[in-house]
Amino acid sequence: MTELGPWPPAPITTERLVLREPEARDRTAVLELFTSAEVGTYIGGPRSRDELERAMPESPKKRPGLLVVDLDGQMIGMVTLDARDPDRPGAASTELGYMFLPSSWGHGYAAEACAAALAWFGATHPGEAVALTTQTANTRSLRLAQKLGFTEVARFHEYDAEQWLGVWSAPQYSGNDFYCDVAIPDPSRLDVVHEDELVLAFHHTRPFWETHIVIVPKQHIASLLTVNSADEQVMRRLFGVVRTIAAETEKTTGAAAVLTNLGEYQDSKHLHIHVHSGPRR
Repeated sequence: MTELGPWPPAPITTERLVLREPEARDRTAVLELFTSAEVGTYIGGPRSRDELERAMPESPKKRPGLLVVDLDGQMIGMVTLDARDPDRPGAASTELGYMFLPSSWGHGYAAEACAAALAWFGATHPGEAVALTTQTANTRSLRLAQKLGFTEVARFHEYDAEQWLGVWSAPQYSGNDFYCDVAIPDPSRLDVVHEDELVLAFHHTRPFWETHIVIVPKQHIASLLTVNSADEQVMRRLFGVVRTIAAETEKTTGAAAVLTNLGEYQDSKHLHIHVHSGPRR
């Protein structure tokens, strides 16, 4: 199963929404969500409000894979990316889920929130597929799945109803400068360690070591061999950030390595420095 890890380390923001961890102020909205007859139509029916009131803690539990969808400071729904039972149909090991209060339906919020969650997942778990299951009778959910780019792979019978299974995969990056093309323009997709006007540092999207941080200049510099006198300011900043992150890594793990690649070893043709520690994955 996919190990989601910290998901994500900071809220995801879209044009209208914030996807964040649950907070105590969300309790009333969570109760409304799970006791709504409309929401429960295709997921086994609503929960008993009295039972849910007794069972639910004062502050909703936080866990990897769960984000509240916030509109203007109020919870309107939630999005989940959970490990999928390997015995269920379909090859994906992660499944997307979503629930929204009926008052928020019809405004495109579910599509906006789910698209943002999938973008985060695609950037941090490149090449991995995501499944989505819904009843074929749930036409609203089917339209959303297709809008998000899920492709039907199977239909099967479960919970006394016909189920629709779709799979989504993030587009594969095929360029030669991931940093200029993807990371620097949209660092919200990444687990960022440091960012300023000249330098970006983040946890590697496909870590080779237990701790694996990448530090890059925001201006395009092809490699260590192409650095010239005009790059002095950015290089000073770059190595200052490298030094700080390496020192913190050594302090917390007991060791750190710093390296950069050249030639055929350099997959992305943009100067980047790795700080890593721990066993190779």
